[in-house]
Amino acid sequence: MGKKDIVTKNLKAANQSLTHMENLAMGKLPILTKVVMESLTVTKKISHGGHEKSPFKHVMDYKHKLGLSNVQIETMKKLDVDFKKKIIQAKADHQIAHMELDLQVHSGKVDEAKIRAAGEKIVASKTNKIMAMIDAKIQLLNLLTADQRYKMAKMH
Repeated sequence: MGKKDIVTKNLKAANQSLTHMENLAMGKLPILTKVVMESLTVTKKISHGGHEKSPFKHVMDYKHKLGLSNVQIETMKKLDVDFKKKIIQAKADHQIAHMELDLQVHSGKVDEAKIRAAGEKIVASKTNKIMAMIDAKIQLLNLLTADQRYKMAKMH
């Protein structure tokens, strides 16, 4: 396949996407399709304050310098999985809350109570994400010895 064929193929795909988006904007596609399209087009953003990076993973990078025991390492692995589950759920809830807000805002009606309720779901999901990080850090600090906490503090 030559360069010209690749360019032609990409232009065709772009035109199809544009037509699809125009139909979407004109209300010619069912609402479920809109929700699916929105969920597929969401791009990964850098989180505010690093609420997605696992503190357990971070400390595990320094396991030899900190002298972590096998028990500490295994516990961190389990806590890391729990943390990741909470973050995945919070991110999904956040995305769904934004879609619900968009549906209310673009419904053609001004239902202040429903719009505010959708906004509160966004706040709650973001709060859950931040609290998951705080809980993880507390669990981590409680898992480390005083000496290990001191060494981590010196590294940062």
